Amino acid sequence: MKHFGLGVFTLVLILGLVSCQGGEKQQESDPFLHLSGQVLNSKEEAVKIYYGEEQQELKLDSAGNFQGEIPVSRLGMVTVAHARTGISLYLGPGDRFQVNFDAEDFDATLALDGDRLAENEYLLEKKHSFKASGVENWMEVLALPFEEMIAKRDAAYEEVRASFEAQAAEGKFSESFVQMETAFFAYEPLLMELSYPDYYSYIHQIQKREDIPYPAKEVEKRLAAIPTDDPSLLDYAFYNTLLERFYGSVAQELMRVYPADERPSYQAVRWKVIDSLARHAEIRVTLKFSDVKDQLSYRGPVHAQEIISLFEAENPSEKMMAKLAEEKARWEPISQVRKCLISALRQ
Repeated sequence: MKHFGLGVFTLVLILGLVSCQGGEKQQESDPFLHLSGQVLNSKEEAVKIYYGEEQQELKLDSAGNFQGEIPVSRLGMVTVAHARTGISLYLGPGDRFQVNFDAEDFDATLALDGDRLAENEYLLEKKHSFKASGVENWMEVLALPFEEMIAKRDAAYEEVRASFEAQAAEGKFSESFVQMETAFFAYEPLLMELSYPDYYSYIHQIQKREDIPYPAKEVEKRLAAIPTDDPSLLDYAFYNTLLERFYGSVAQELMRVYPADERPSYQAVRWKVIDSLARHAEIRVTLKFSDVKDQLSYRGPVHAQEIISLFEAENPSEKMMAKLAEEKARWEPISQVRKCLISALRQ
């Protein structure tokens, strides 16, 4: 069984080869991503743009044209979605990019142009390759016996990785993109392994986790081996998911140590683990902020006030406090409706 990691070839790419291309394009004076394009035969009124946790609609004119400015804060993944199709692009502030397609045959007619074209054409190539191999559909590949799943996954990833390394060696990609894709190949495959029991048990209707043919201890060891204190990896969703799983796993193990009548809340134990193991402040704050967001999403601001107060008491940066204010503001319209309903019921 092959396990992906940071190969020597890829490390050379990061440390040396990409430096020959003159560095990143800097357009700090322009805070917007400029998107435009045309959608033929559309039955929709707009395309939807997803960036970070935000979204924006760009209206289609009578000819299917769209254009707009997206206030992205940094370089990263941006999704252009239309009906049930879409494409994820690697773009940032100051970039100008065009997306054209026919809504009746998205894959065959999709045409891209603009800044970071090499990176985005590679991402499209990767998407098509994963789709052709079957690994894009996790419901399909994670239904296989574990060793068959690993073999299928590794073959698909090796093919795409070879293309990535060849193009990176030619200097086609920016340094930041090489770093992102290197992290993808190092950590994304492990997510499949960690997700395997949930998918396999659901697909095959297996009630008991121990009845799933799955090397749980080996996978947990690989999870424990990931770097847990590198803030440069926090930009990548696949790494953040692994980090969440790691600290959650340690917290669950620690919960079993406490006597039942003395056991603290899982949240308290989890934050104790984070404080003990995460040496970098940015890692600690990011993990805890993620917990606050989860509580807000699942329980709302009233029931999440305890964890919000704990987070605020730790005096995070102004940046994180601003992000917390944004999350709380999302609930303000709902809170106002709730107040109106309560007031109406009391009358």
